[in-house]
Amino acid sequence: MQISAQIFRVVSHNGSFESNIEGEIFNEYVKPPDDAIWDPRATDVHGLTKDDERIISAEGIVDVWCSFNSFVGRHVGKNQRAVLVAWNGQSCDLGSELPLNLNKPSCHNDNTLL
Repeated sequence: MQISAQIFRVVSHNGSFESNIEGEIFNEYVKPPDDAIWDPRATDVHGLTKDDERIISAEGIVDVWCSFNSFVGRHVGKNQRAVLVAWNGQSCDLGSELPLNLNKPSCHNDNTLL
C-alpha cells in the first residue's frame, strides 16, 4: 500500500475564492505484515512485490499513519477543516480493518482525522 497526499487549499478572500497547491507532498509506502498474501493479479497492476526495495525499506502502517497525521497537522490548523479524497478508496481491500489499524493512541498530535 502507498499513502500519498498533497494539500490543495481554497480560501475565501474579499468575496471570491482563491486556491493554491502547497509544495510539500506526502508519499510513503507501507510495509505489510510478514504473513501478508501477495496476489499476483495485484502485483501485475502495481508491480510491487515483497522483495521491492520500496516495500523492504517501508515502515509499518501505524508509523506511516502517524507520519501522515503529522503531515496533515502541519497544514490544517485546529480551527480548519479538510477533505480527504481517496483514489480507489471505496474499493480498498482493507475494508473495515483500516480504521482499527490506524486509530492508534501512539499517534500524538493535536489533530484528529476521521
